[in-house]
Amino acid sequence: MPDSLQELPAFLAARGQPRSTLRWLSKPATAQLLSALASSEHPMSHTVLDQCPPGWGRHHLRELLIDAAILPERDEALERLDTWINDTAAALPTHHSALIRPYGHWAILRRARRRSRRRRFTHAAADSGRTKIRIAITLLTHLDQHGHTVGDLTQPMLDAWTDGQHHRTNNIAGFITWLTQRGLAANISVTRYPVPPPSQTGDEHTQQRAIAALLSDDTSADLPTRIAGLLVLLYGARLPQVQNLTTSSLTRDRGRRYVTLAHHPIELPERLAELIDTLAGTVCADPRARARDGRGYYLFRGGIAHHPLHVRTLSRKLTTAGIPTRISRNHALLALGADLPAAVLATQLGLSSTTSSQWAQLAQRDYTAYLHSHDSHDTEHLTRRPRSR
Repeated sequence: MPDSLQELPAFLAARGQPRSTLRWLSKPATAQLLSALASSEHPMSHTVLDQCPPGWGRHHLRELLIDAAILPERDEALERLDTWINDTAAALPTHHSALIRPYGHWAILRRARRRSRRRRFTHAAADSGRTKIRIAITLLTHLDQHGHTVGDLTQPMLDAWTDGQHHRTNNIAGFITWLTQRGLAANISVTRYPVPPPSQTGDEHTQQRAIAALLSDDTSADLPTRIAGLLVLLYGARLPQVQNLTTSSLTRDRGRRYVTLAHHPIELPERLAELIDTLAGTVCADPRARARDGRGYYLFRGGIAHHPLHVRTLSRKLTTAGIPTRISRNHALLALGADLPAAVLATQLGLSSTTSSQWAQLAQRDYTAYLHSHDSHDTEHLTRRPRSR
């Protein structure tokens, strides 16, 4: 065993998880990874580990080596994106790799590194970068299937391929700009479509029933799911915001308790504050919930130590609890847009000024239409509703 791995057996034995450790060691993929590291002629490093076969096994081993202080900590979301770009490009045909690798490094990754210097780079942001690269690969594959190259791409061909699809159009725009700036394509551009207004926003009674159910101790949902659902239902929080909450996101001042979803703290109602305090006490007693960047402990700890619960897992838990995330968030933002100035909405929820203004305008329009659709008795009742948000 090389000197760089001498501490690993003692670390695994001291973890206190013999069953899971033995299951992990018995996997052929684990043996392959450890053998590759043991036979490497280079000192142990993240770069050496990156030469091993890609997959979750490599991610898990990296986490163990960091926990054992064999490898240094790093910005995992950013560096994993870098590795993913290399692995993805290497699996492509040569003529595609020659475009995707530089596009990934000089457009996607370069922008990601600039962002990480201003604020924390999240796994959700990395997933967005991966999506842009996948869409670019889809376009290149489409051109191949029709016997064309990037240089043959014309505006009618591009328009026919995007076909008005919002997801495809907005995610390919960066790649098209990159191609034209380098003279690889000419006289083509992408018109970004504005985000359409929400088609589903639910209704007030359904929203209030869901809030009451999650506040009640009779619910079958676990405590993290209840809190995540309440943050979506009350504040329209995005799941990446919820996912990355830590104990450092919680503050107190003169007996009042606050949570910071974006830039400014939001005062919590008493019952929700009590639930969050209970969850915070639980995660603080779990060393695996500690965030490596010094921000305390993750409120929504994932299956991998020192990482939050994945957004998809969180979304699935909320759906099981009867909280459709998109519809619930839409309704919350409409209610907040009717109650709060757009500037406050932007700073507290991390929305752009344009987005917050659009929600305020939409809330005003829908609220007026709702008033006109009811008789005077219903109108009087509606206008006196408590402004609990």
